[in-house]
Amino acid sequence: MFDEEAMRELLQKKGLTISKWAQFLGISRPTLYRKMRGKSDFWREEILKTCDFVGENNLDSIFFAK
Repeated sequence: MFDEEAMRELLQKKGLTISKWAQFLGISRPTLYRKMRGKSDFWREEILKTCDFVGENNLDSIFFAK
C-alpha cells in the first residue's frame, strides 16, 4: 500500500510538488492522484523514476508500506 502522507512529506522536504512529479513521470495529475490513492498501481518504471526525481535510492517504505 502506498503511503501518501510520507510521500507528500518527502516532496515538501525536497522542495518538490506533485505537479512536477507527475510531469517528470509523464502522466497527468489526475492519474497520479489515482495511483496515490490506490485506485491504480504504480508501474516499476514509475517507482524507479520517482527515486531519481527525489534523489533517493530506495522508496520501498513509501511504495510498499504496510
